[in-house]
Amino acid sequence: MKINTQYYNEFWAFLKSNGIKNFTPDEVLNCEENSNGTIKQDADSGVYNDPPHQKIWEACIPVLKTLEEVRDELGIYIVVNSFWRDHHYNRVVGGTANSYHTKFIAADIVPHYKNGRLYPIIAFYDYLDKKLGDAWGLQEYDNRVHIDSREEKYRKTYYRR
Repeated sequence: MKINTQYYNEFWAFLKSNGIKNFTPDEVLNCEENSNGTIKQDADSGVYNDPPHQKIWEACIPVLKTLEEVRDELGIYIVVNSFWRDHHYNRVVGGTANSYHTKFIAADIVPHYKNGRLYPIIAFYDYLDKKLGDAWGLQEYDNRVHIDSREEKYRKTYYRR
């Protein structure tokens, strides 16, 4: 199933108009990689991730702008594993009931060196923690980092001793 072409193109223009140059609609809308709008489907349930209403598009910009800055500062690529999730899709893939992904203010990301090798997750998390200071949410997993623009500071690491 594909996103309406007009919707996809309008969202692409929206990202560009907000200075987002390194992330595509496919990444932000949680579509299949480089598909020009093929909506992701959960392999087990067959549930599709419907795109967000235009009313909430603005919500994603602070996280994307921060990721743009970090990408440029560190000279790395940032791969978005998950950004937008509708409530039903979020539930099916095991997201929390009040997930920031469903508010369009969260991303699960993986940093990579420009040669394609994985950038160290712990170092990346520590860099983001320092950059974000007393704001936003940040969670470190073994293979990715979750970032969200919630108002209060929240930090959680799962794999440090």
